[in-house]
Amino acid sequence: MYFLNEMIGTFLLVLLGDGVCCNVKLDGSGMKGGDTTHIALGWGLAVLIPAFIFGTSTGAHLNPTVTLAMAANGTLDWALVPQYIVGQMLGGFLGAAFLIVLFHDQLKRTEDSVLKRGCFCTAPGIRNYWRNALSEITCSFVLVFAILGIGSTTAGVSAVNYLFVYAIIVSIGMSFGGLTGYSMNAARDFSPRVAFALCIFVDSIHNAPHRRPPRRCPLPLCHSCAIERTYKLLGSRILSLFLKPLTEDPICEMSQTALRASSVFADSKPHYEILDGLRGTAALLVVVYHIFEGLAFAAGADTITFLNHGYLAVDFFFILSGFVIGYAYDDRLASSMTTGQFIKRRLIRLHPMIVMGGLIGVVAFLVQGGVKWDGTPVAISLVMLALLCDIFMIPATPGSRIDVRGNGEMFSLNGPSWSLFFEYIGNLLYVLFIHRISTKALKWLVVLTGIALAVFCLFDFSGYGMLSVGWTLDGNNFIGGFLRMLFPYCLGMLLARKYKPNRKSRGAFWIGSALLLAMFLVPYIPGKSPICWNAAYELLCIMAIFPIIVCIAASGHTTDQLSKRVCYWLGDQATFLIHCMPSTTQ
Repeated sequence: MYFLNEMIGTFLLVLLGDGVCCNVKLDGSGMKGGDTTHIALGWGLAVLIPAFIFGTSTGAHLNPTVTLAMAANGTLDWALVPQYIVGQMLGGFLGAAFLIVLFHDQLKRTEDSVLKRGCFCTAPGIRNYWRNALSEITCSFVLVFAILGIGSTTAGVSAVNYLFVYAIIVSIGMSFGGLTGYSMNAARDFSPRVAFALCIFVDSIHNAPHRRPPRRCPLPLCHSCAIERTYKLLGSRILSLFLKPLTEDPICEMSQTALRASSVFADSKPHYEILDGLRGTAALLVVVYHIFEGLAFAAGADTITFLNHGYLAVDFFFILSGFVIGYAYDDRLASSMTTGQFIKRRLIRLHPMIVMGGLIGVVAFLVQGGVKWDGTPVAISLVMLALLCDIFMIPATPGSRIDVRGNGEMFSLNGPSWSLFFEYIGNLLYVLFIHRISTKALKWLVVLTGIALAVFCLFDFSGYGMLSVGWTLDGNNFIGGFLRMLFPYCLGMLLARKYKPNRKSRGAFWIGSALLLAMFLVPYIPGKSPICWNAAYELLCIMAIFPIIVCIAASGHTTDQLSKRVCYWLGDQATFLIHCMPSTTQ
C-alpha cells in the first residue's frame, strides 16, 4: 500500500509539475509563453493535490529526501523506506513517460533540445558545480526544515499542513528557481531525466550537453539526515520558546474525511441538529438568490425579482455562528483549551471549504473562457495567483491584477469567501477578547455594535440602499462588512450565554425555514428619506426575527424521521463548500 500510494502520488506530482513546464515552453502548445510565476504556482499545486489525496495514508512524502528525513526523525519506520523510495522513483518515471506521449507532437515541433529536456529535468542558469550544489542544498534544507517545523507546531492537522507545504514549494521556486531549477527531489528530476533519455523517438535529445553538477541525486538524499539533526538541535528548541507543540492534543489526527465540512472532534458537545438544517435552508436560499441576482444583472435590472432579501442569509449565518461558537467554546476556553488549539480547530473547520471553493472556482472560470466580465482574456499565471490569494484569504482590491473577474470582489474565484474572511476576523476577536469579557460587558458590546450598524444602514453609508456589503473593498464596504459580522456574531454569543433552551418546541425546523423564506421573499422597500426604509426592514430581521428563529430552533428537536433526514441532508451537502458559513457541529 505504501509503495502504491507513493508511486501514484509521485506520478501525479510529475504529471502536473512537468506538465506545466511542457505547457508553457513547447512549440505548438496553446499556452506557450507563460512566465515563471505560472511555473512556480503550477508546481506548488502539483505538490498540493497528491498531498491532499494520499496525505492521510502515507504522509504523501513524494520525495526521497523527505522520506529519509522522516525516518531519521523517527516518524517513519526505516523498514518502510525502500517501499517509499522505489515507489517515488517509479512514479516519477511513469509520470514523465506519460507526458512524453501526451506532448509528443509538441516535442517533435520544438527544435531546441535544451528546452525540451528542461521540461523534464532541471539545469543550472550558470554552470558552477560548487554554487549549483550549494543552491540545491539550500533549497532542500529550507524544504525539509520547514516541513519538520510545521509538523511540530501543527501536528496532525493534515489538511492545513499541506497548504503550508504548497506555500513552501512556491516560495522556494520564486526565491531560488532561477539558480538550478530547485529540483530538491530525485524522483521528480532523476527519474524523468531517465525517461526522457530512453524515449529516443524525440528528436535530438542527445545533442544537448548532459553534464550535471554532482548533486542531483546524492546531495539532497545524503544531507536530508543532517537537516533533520539540525532541526532537532536548533529549530525545535527555538520554536518551543514560542509555540507549545500540539502533539499532546488527543484530537490532532484527522481522518480521510478531512475535507468534509462536518468534522467532529473527540470532545465535541452535542450539537443542535435543527440549526444544522436551518443553516442548510438559508444556504440553498442564498444560492437561489445569487442565480436571480445574476439574471437581473445580465438584464440590466435595478432590483431582483425573486428572493430580493436573500442576501440576509449571510447575517443569519453570522448570528448562528456566534451562538454556536459561544455554546461550544466559552467553557472550554475558560478551563483547558488554549488559543492555539481554538485557532487550529477553526482552520480545520473552515479552510478545507475555502480551498475546495477556490479550486471549483478556477475550474468554473476556465470553463467559462477565462475572461473578465468585459471579455478581456486573463493570463493563466494571474488566475493561479488569484487562487493562491483566495486560499490564503488575501483579498483583492478592485481593479488589481488578481481581480480576475473584473467585478471588484475580494475573492474573484469564489465570491462567497468574503463571509468566511470576516468569520475568521470574528473568530480571532472571540478567542483574543470577547470570550474573556463578562456577560454585562458583552451586552454593552452588542448595544454599541448594534447602534453602529443601525447608523450605517439607516443613513445608507454604502449608497446601495441595502445591507449587501462586505464582498468588496470598494468604498465603505469593509467597514459595513465588519459591522455586519460583528453585531450578529456578538448577539449570537450573548444568546448562547443567556438563553436556556428547553428543547420542547415541536416543528421548530419547519417553522424556522418558513420564517426565513418569508423574510427573504419581501420585495425591496423604496425610499431613503428621512431614513433608508429598506435598511429599517433589514435591521428588523437581524435584530429581532433572526434571534427569535435561533431561539426556536435551539429549543426544538427533530421529532420525526422526515425532519431528521432533511436536517442531516441540508447540513451535510457539498453546496456549502462555496456558499456557507461553518456548520453547527463543533
